[in-house]
Amino acid sequence: MHALMRAARSAPCLLWLCWSCTEKPAEPGAPLAPSARATTQQPAPAVASPALASPTLALPTPRVAVAVERTPAELDAALRLACSQGLAEKEPVLLDFGANWCGDCKKLHIMKERAPIADELAHFQVVDINITDPDKHAALMRAYQVKAIARWVVLRPTDCSAPVTDWPRGATRVVEPSSSGDATADQLVAWLRAARG
Repeated sequence: MHALMRAARSAPCLLWLCWSCTEKPAEPGAPLAPSARATTQQPAPAVASPALASPTLALPTPRVAVAVERTPAELDAALRLACSQGLAEKEPVLLDFGANWCGDCKKLHIMKERAPIADELAHFQVVDINITDPDKHAALMRAYQVKAIARWVVLRPTDCSAPVTDWPRGATRVVEPSSSGDATADQLVAWLRAARG
């Protein structure tokens, strides 16, 4: 522990990296933590000074932003866009309910960016729904019976002007890559293939 304290005192940037990976609010005037940046940007990888590199001192893993928070109007616009693009491309819409504080959601988000899941998701119009503030999207959560996350819901809309909750539904499942053993990449790809028919 003393070695860690000495290393931290000699490297203030290491303390900033640790601070940026916690749930604490940023200090006034401090740089934005990776989670506070736009989710389309990938945070720069953490790099330690060579003097700090040691097998006992590991840098924290950067936080993963699962989905951007949207107002109900912003989410509705994203859903309608996914619907129109899905109809044009003959692709179903995949609702991905998750939250930035959810460990399974974070792991799933990383899995979604890699083959073979990323390849299969290219056949869907994916809409991430961040339920960090569940009151914002309570109607959708009730309509799709979201009681656990991460949750995938496949929709096959035929009329984008209809209420989203009236769009024809396909398969649905809870996806827990950390908590259960039934969410490996191969199992999720098989589920996605079956869900898109």
